[in-house]
Amino acid sequence: MNIGLVTESYLPHVNGVVNLVQALKHGLEAEGHTVHVFAPREKGYRDREPNVHRFPMFGSFGAAERLMGVELGWKIPLPNPSRFRHVLATLDVLHMHHMFVLGMALSFYAKQHGIPVLFTNHTNYREFESILPARGLNTYVLRAWFWAVSRLCTRVISPGQKMKEQLRDYGIHGPIDVIPNGISLRKFTPPAAEQLAELKERWDLGRGRKVLVYVGRLSKEKNLDFLVRSLHPLLASRQDVRLLFVGGGPIKRHLEALARHLSLEHSIVFTGYVPYLEIERYYFLADLFVTASLSEVFPLTVIEALSSSLPVIAIDAVGTGDIVADGYNGLLTRPSAEAFRRGVERALDDPDLLAGMSVNAKKSVDRLAVELCIERHVELYASVARRGRAGRRLAVPGALDRRRLSAEESRP
Repeated sequence: MNIGLVTESYLPHVNGVVNLVQALKHGLEAEGHTVHVFAPREKGYRDREPNVHRFPMFGSFGAAERLMGVELGWKIPLPNPSRFRHVLATLDVLHMHHMFVLGMALSFYAKQHGIPVLFTNHTNYREFESILPARGLNTYVLRAWFWAVSRLCTRVISPGQKMKEQLRDYGIHGPIDVIPNGISLRKFTPPAAEQLAELKERWDLGRGRKVLVYVGRLSKEKNLDFLVRSLHPLLASRQDVRLLFVGGGPIKRHLEALARHLSLEHSIVFTGYVPYLEIERYYFLADLFVTASLSEVFPLTVIEALSSSLPVIAIDAVGTGDIVADGYNGLLTRPSAEAFRRGVERALDDPDLLAGMSVNAKKSVDRLAVELCIERHVELYASVARRGRAGRRLAVPGALDRRRLSAEESRP
């Protein structure tokens, strides 16, 4: 099949959607499919892989993102689909991973030309509403937007069951397929002992210390201020516990200042940006993965942690609640600072519970292998592509009949 993937954010940016799009592209190509990626152009960046089609930039949401303390990497391209009509004409299916400027323009084009359109929702907009102005208006706009999305799309995909229920609330009434995000499970194997020792020495994590790790962007929607404040009593009272932040982002300086304000500068470690190919090593430094994010849909970092035999402590919410089973591969807590801290303390202070959850963590993600994710996508692509081709074949004779009838009616 010829498959198009559309994303408002792509390399050189690194985030969950970019990683998923890349995994889909490479996995589908390995099975013999032709995959085209459509994304905004990045100044000064040249793609090293084939079939990546860039739209010229008009602007970005950078100022708005800085104002809100988020880092999405979305751009405002000049979405002229006819620029790549020779590529679009070959597609069996067009799969949107965002539905904003570029996604909407290509969806309209695809619908006009009989190309089936799929959309995977990767954003928990309900949690974003709390950091945006005019909350009531936002809800109305989102419902109108999702109504338009449902009219444009042949099928909608949700990575998790809880997000599927939210999409129903927003007004998506057509078919919604649940296809969990997947990762390469083979990638997350313990690194060499000397590599771990070097990392522990670099970040002063040795001497029997217990390590809590967060991996991901340091941005407002990740609820990291809550994470630090909720763990403050634990970190302040126990010299053997460290909190490790792996990643960069717009609120890194704020979090560093907060750590100093709480006198936790020696208990919280910030690595800054780490290349994705090196990320897996950091999971094996830790005893627990911690996240207080409420904005996730199906977080890849949680899957990566579990794949590394690392139990997860998280707030029971959309995304994490679809992956973490309370007491089995991690603990889910109420969204209060005390409940979250107690969850972490419970796991750290119960060696048998921690060991059991560690064993179960790796087993629990077998269903989330990227190979299964790709297999599910291929089945769905093939299904909608068959219907799309049938529809296009039916449309051509119908159009000819209408033109013939019109010509006959115009004869004297």
